[in-house]
Amino acid sequence: MLQNDDPSAATGLDYLAALLIDEDEQEEWGRKLDPPTLRLYNEAVMKIGELRAAVGWSEVTVLDELRCRTRTKAQLNRLEAQHFTECNLFLAWVSAVMKAAPETENLRVRRQAISAASKLYESSNKDIGACEEAMGAPVGETDPVTPNQIVVFGEIDTAFLVASWALDTSHGERARKLRDANPFNGSLVHVATTTLDALLADTNLEDSSEFSTDHRERLNKHIGGCDACARAYLARSRLTGLAPLHGLVDEPKLRVNH
Repeated sequence: MLQNDDPSAATGLDYLAALLIDEDEQEEWGRKLDPPTLRLYNEAVMKIGELRAAVGWSEVTVLDELRCRTRTKAQLNRLEAQHFTECNLFLAWVSAVMKAAPETENLRVRRQAISAASKLYESSNKDIGACEEAMGAPVGETDPVTPNQIVVFGEIDTAFLVASWALDTSHGERARKLRDANPFNGSLVHVATTTLDALLADTNLEDSSEFSTDHRERLNKHIGGCDACARAYLARSRLTGLAPLHGLVDEPKLRVNH
């Protein structure tokens, strides 16, 4: 786990990690906590359990990916109910992002969503409101697609890159500078080239698939309705020699709108 020995920097996640990884500490503090704080703590433990069950990670791995830090007993003396209130808001948001992503057999996409959401939270200076606003912000003036919508068809890296542009923090400022310095910065293709190639390969296979049915259907729905991604899909089809899914893209319409 990440280490941070500054007591003033402790968050509810940090205290939760300290209690969960030490059963003796957990039992001792369970007796000390007042009923409202204990209720909030139990709610946080339940949410961690739900994340574990959803993606098949150990408790330690979940805590690591949530960017929790271990705490000392002295720091636990600073624990207050508000720490777990903040923690539960964060865990509920991470869980919602994770559930919005498509289910895959290897759980890769949902695991990726948990990790990316945790990094965005840290980049926002641990501001849930800022994270939710960034995830709901359109890509640009002429592109109404939001990071939340991109998560739905499984392009997690793209979703959280776009969300980082909307953060009013030093991290957000750096992300915008990198975006604006890119000479190829134009119409954003929401689906990565590697995903487009894999989807084309999947269409041309008969008995195996890299995608779950749910994931494939979500990608096809987006590509079929997004001109930028449809053009990129056809370009990759021509380059790879792999036939596109019949009827997925309206080529005459794309030529008219180009």
